[in-house]
Parts: sequence; structure tokens; C-alpha cells
Amino acid sequence: MADLSKLIDVAKRKREFDKSNPWYVGPESYLNEISKEVDEVLETLPKGDLPHLEEELGDVIWDTLNAILALEHSHNVDIHSILQRTTDKYTFRIDGLEQGLSWQEVKQQEKST
Repeated sequence: MADLSKLIDVAKRKREFDKSNPWYVGPESYLNEISKEVDEVLETLPKGDLPHLEEELGDVIWDTLNAILALEHSHNVDIHSILQRTTDKYTFRIDGLEQGLSWQEVKQQEKST
């Protein structure tokens, strides 16, 4: 996923720009935008316009990356830790589903680990 790494690098450049930008008020600047972009994805779905749908999904990814980078600064989260935790979490869940467990069983096992 070289494209994701490139996008993260661009978002890091944006993070540097945000440090001196008066409109930037913290992670909330991006967190509020994520739901707006998801709404735009939902509006685009029934139209069957693939390029527009991909653009809107890209906006969701962009705002999410920027929110994470802002939270790295304000709340000490780490994008690599987030990606690792997410990979572990969903690998566990999908492994369970592929082994024939129900969603409830997977969630129960997850809580007990």
C-alpha cells in the first residue's frame, strides 16, 4: 500500500501547515468533517457515479488521517499503533468468522482476551 504511505506523508505536511493556520482549532476541525464526508458518500451511492464516489471516500480517508495526526499532537496517539491495533482486532474477528463462529461468539472471545 505505497499509496497509503504517500498519503500519510502528504497529511504530515498538512499537519505542519496547520500549526500556523488560524482556522485550525485542533482535532475537532477534522473530526467534524468526517461525518459530513460520510454523508456525502451516502448521497453519492445511489447516483452510480464511481469517480465521485471514490473522491468522496478519499475525503473520508483524508479527514480521518488528518484527525489522527492532530490527535498524535494533542493526545499522544500513534498512527502506527492505531494501524497495528486495528489490524490485530480485525484479523482476530475475521479469523473467528472464517472458523465458523457467530459474530456474537467472536465478540465474546474478544472480550475475554
